[in-house]
Amino acid sequence: LGGRFIASTFFLLCAVTLTVIVLIPEETDGGKSLGTVITAFSLFGRFLLTVNDSACIVMIMELFPTTLRTLGTGVTEFFSRLGAVFAPLMLYLDNIFPGFSLIAMAASSLTASILAFLLPETLNEPQPETPEDLKKLMGQKRRLLPTKTNKR
Repeated sequence: LGGRFIASTFFLLCAVTLTVIVLIPEETDGGKSLGTVITAFSLFGRFLLTVNDSACIVMIMELFPTTLRTLGTGVTEFFSRLGAVFAPLMLYLDNIFPGFSLIAMAASSLTASILAFLLPETLNEPQPETPEDLKKLMGQKRRLLPTKTNKR
């Protein structure tokens, strides 16, 4: 399996997990707390994102052409850190609209899943060395799963 399929699948599973957390009530009709179930789903979602982080880093390194790799990696890391700075502030919006942070994260995970699926697969493909190579790679037809043939 290639990084594109793994990233897209794990982002989608994370979006589903976060949506389930929003839909689970805090306690049952009988008054029993469902905090443990919510915590389990939260940890599973965190696990999915942690595993997916490695696939995303590899995809970033493989998709940028050699001449732009350092700059491209730096820009993506900058936006990653910027998101990490603003993410805790979303919790304050939960006071106005309960569950907003979970819904926003589910929407962003679903968007990331779709965008990751649109990226070209880099498995068994030579890394682009120039921007023209990247254009060629982006113009190729995409398959759901990568093939085992090496195109080098």
